[in-house]
Amino acid sequence: PNFQENSFFNKYCHEPPTWFEFLLDGSEAKLRSHLENNYEPNAAHLISVFVEKASSSINNTGGAMRQYSDQLWSLASETASFLHWQHSVLSEIPTPIRQKLLSHLVKITVPEHLRAVDITQIDFSSIPKLGLSALFLYHRWVCSSFVQLHYYYKPKKKDSEIPGFIPNVNAIQLIEPELSHSMEFLQKIAKDKPELLIPRVCCSNKLPQGEEINLSRTTVAAQAHYDLGELYFYYSSHAEAYSHFKEAAAMFDGSDAKFLSFKKTKVMS
Repeated sequence: PNFQENSFFNKYCHEPPTWFEFLLDGSEAKLRSHLENNYEPNAAHLISVFVEKASSSINNTGGAMRQYSDQLWSLASETASFLHWQHSVLSEIPTPIRQKLLSHLVKITVPEHLRAVDITQIDFSSIPKLGLSALFLYHRWVCSSFVQLHYYYKPKKKDSEIPGFIPNVNAIQLIEPELSHSMEFLQKIAKDKPELLIPRVCCSNKLPQGEEINLSRTTVAAQAHYDLGELYFYYSSHAEAYSHFKEAAAMFDGSDAKFLSFKKTKVMS
């Protein structure tokens, strides 16, 4: 048999690389080849390892360790970019790791003077498009994770082997203080309907121009309405939930469905 062309053989019978091999590679080539071939360890596990190692290195004042930390953040962001920052995939990553990953994205895309103010109280047009997109990802994560941790997600035995894993109750306590602010942010997104994009981060935290995928105003607003609907439903505010779900369903046909986390039939059922 031709093992070189056998995708099963390539995925399961090659020697799994260590996180350090990607660090030493110094380019996107090895990581991109690994992700494109869907090798093990998978993208979610790699992100968890990269972020965990970067977080432990950042407290080291040594120049070499600091450089390693920056490279590891870049590898984590590059991996998430390859996945288009899809929540369905990122949900496989422990809550503390996702928080650190998305916080890092906000840090490198939102100007420092804007990170120090209440974003919901200023004109979104004053925020760079890339930064606003990162904020949208972050606050979507807060709201959707809060609901999922209560309703849907049940940890598997193997989850405890992933770096950064914590039980659901601890994860909820981690994100709950941000919930009110995140909810306000999504409400403003649903009202203003900004055009956003999917951030594309490559190694060295570079933000290449022309490689991002644009998200239409309708797509962004539809997703915001759906996330708000789930949150209101959790709080038993059924009239508010229905209103948001109805808006999301009405916008579905005019949206790019592959970037939405819901199906029209699901919303209307």
